[in-house]
Amino acid sequence: MKRSFLMAFLGLIWLGSYVHASICEYEYPAFEPETKVVDIPCIDFMSQCYHVVISIDDKNRLILEEVEDVGASVPTSALEASVVPFVDFDAMVLHIPELRVQQNNGDPSVSAFSVDLNILPAKEETFLEIGKVTPVAASNVCGGTEGNDTNSQNSSNSSVHLSPTTEDYIVVAYNDLGMHCMNQDHSILSLLPPYNTLVAQVIKRGEDPEIISNGVTLEYRLLENTTCQGSNFWDYVFDLFGKDIPFCTGLTGNSLQGQMELRGDRFFAEGIPVTPFNDDGSFNPYPLAEVVAKDAATGQVLASTQTVIPISYEMNCQKCHGGTGGSDTMTTILKLHDQKEGTSLATNTPVLCQDCHADPALNAKGVSGIPNLSLATHGKHAGVSPQPTCYDCHPGPQTQCLRTDIEGMQTCENCHGTLEQMAQGLRNGRTPWLEEPKCSQCHQGSEIDTGNELYRNAKGHHGVYCETCHYEPHAWWPSKLDRDNQQAITLQGGTGPLGSVSCLACHTSVPDGDEGPHGLGANGSKTSESDHGEKKAKIGDDDD
Repeated sequence: MKRSFLMAFLGLIWLGSYVHASICEYEYPAFEPETKVVDIPCIDFMSQCYHVVISIDDKNRLILEEVEDVGASVPTSALEASVVPFVDFDAMVLHIPELRVQQNNGDPSVSAFSVDLNILPAKEETFLEIGKVTPVAASNVCGGTEGNDTNSQNSSNSSVHLSPTTEDYIVVAYNDLGMHCMNQDHSILSLLPPYNTLVAQVIKRGEDPEIISNGVTLEYRLLENTTCQGSNFWDYVFDLFGKDIPFCTGLTGNSLQGQMELRGDRFFAEGIPVTPFNDDGSFNPYPLAEVVAKDAATGQVLASTQTVIPISYEMNCQKCHGGTGGSDTMTTILKLHDQKEGTSLATNTPVLCQDCHADPALNAKGVSGIPNLSLATHGKHAGVSPQPTCYDCHPGPQTQCLRTDIEGMQTCENCHGTLEQMAQGLRNGRTPWLEEPKCSQCHQGSEIDTGNELYRNAKGHHGVYCETCHYEPHAWWPSKLDRDNQQAITLQGGTGPLGSVSCLACHTSVPDGDEGPHGLGANGSKTSESDHGEKKAKIGDDDD
């Protein structure tokens, strides 16, 4: 039995231009879930016909088996097969976050799109209808980027229909700060080394979920940057830090893959020397890291996840100080410092700023009587005209490190205040990195107030860390960046704080009553009062 379906594609934004796909009619065979295979003869995207084969494993995960461009003049192939989120057939939609194809004729361009397949049950058989087809930047899910469109949005972010995970364990991973900065060139001046920290928490699912710390090991590896591309840091590391460390090893001894360290009930990999370049040399400030939790006794994989480990050198000093942003710009800055402060730094390179300026980020004590690094930089630049914006110094026009899509939190000033407010707070004695904006500045209620504890160290619902449910700073779920959202989508069927879409990310059944996080009902059925748009922090700092 066959049934005819219309594929109607909306006009969608694709790299700045509108793409209108024509309305086509196809004949699709009936789909039986028991066969565990979905064979789609043609998905029409950008005037090309793509043949897609998907299988469904025993845990109801969709596995991309094959993508073939049958409408192209030359053969094509999928760049990478991937496991995508769990699916419950009762959800009536199979959401495939990304399909990618690349021609085999040497053309480096990649076509990438997400697809919603609507499940249409009938009395005798079940049919598939191709629903929404959405362009995405290749690749915000499976790896790599095309051009600089790292923040290209997938319009399905807010309307994903999936069931949550059915695994016995979950692991949630994130970066501690939501963005790390580094110099690309360290030959003259080093502000920050390649130094990134990955954090993870393991939860055993159940009626009463349990945070797991004993009996498990966690391993991590970078997926797109495995070679520490694009930095001369290791040529100058001994002069800067007095350490002679091997190439692609960080200041803590960690590399781009390894085992995470248990601290309390979370796991850490501190000082990962990731750089913002893929192995092919392309700029990527949001590389993916894979984290795998294993049984310590047997080595059995309990759970795995992928998360963004953000890093960028986009500090744009050249915008005001001239040059290319490399050694010439850094030399100009040191000469200006010598002129104004009576130092002789320009003739004694390379210079590590933290040798004189205290900086909790590197646990640097500095020199007594000299302002800490945050006060020196923010205080100095608050007094110039025109006053710099946050992205004049922090990553940046391409990186766009503040990427949360929460209403009222989409400017740095919403949490950190203005540059002058930050500078004044530092002059008044605020300790950078250790005294930062608090959620309770906008959100009301005792369930949200974490006291003096930093967000990145604070706990909430049943002892789960705030970052575990809400994700890393500057990218709180939902994020404008697709690859930030994929972890939440995999765990609960949609983006947003864990529990806002489904309690079944951690619970095996939906709790009764108002037992959700922060006094909310199950599945985020109530919302707390907040005022993101009006309140601004008076103690904020761009560093965290």
